[in-house]
This record gives sequence, structure tokens and C-alpha cells, in this order.
Amino acid sequence: MRVYIGEERLILTGKAREICFMLKQYAKHHIWVTELLKKRL
Repeated sequence: MRVYIGEERLILTGKAREICFMLKQYAKHHIWVTELLKKRL
């Protein structure tokens, strides 16, 4: 049971890291887009 919980925790942290990475990438892209729009305005 403990091993199973540990594996599940690893999977959850892995997914959390993936989501964090995706959010960071999206944030960088979003900042770039807003800067581009500011320059146009």
C-alpha cells in the first residue's frame, strides 16, 4: 500500500511539474504577446 501511494505521489508531482512548466512557458509567451501589442498601440 505504501509503495502504491508513493508511486501515485510521484505521478502527481510529475504532472504538477509538467503543469508548472507549461504555465511558465505560457506566461513567457503571454508577456511577449502583450509587449508586442503594446508596441503596436
